[in-house]
Amino acid sequence: MDEQKEFTPYETRLYFFLLHLANRFFWKTEWFDYGDEKMQAAVGISVGALRTARKNLKEAKLIDFVAGGHGYRVRTRYRILTPNPDPIPNPYPNPSPEPTPYK
Repeated sequence: MDEQKEFTPYETRLYFFLLHLANRFFWKTEWFDYGDEKMQAAVGISVGALRTARKNLKEAKLIDFVAGGHGYRVRTRYRILTPNPDPIPNPYPNPSPEPTPYK
């Protein structure tokens, strides 16, 4: 999907960190919470970059999230979605039928 969507390094880093968290929680729950400030520190991005990366990953249907609001102890809820990439169009047209042999 990265080749199709051309994700930024922030989006890629955030997605893999979310996968890391889901693995750490043993995928026991569909949703998990994580603080925005901790996320910014762990991924190494600003609040604006975090918001943009989350939005773009949600539009790509890789994650879903519910923003927690503002404040130090407020957490955002995340859910990893099963990737379902758009089919890549075939760059080659349908082959023509077999040529008819000469009689």
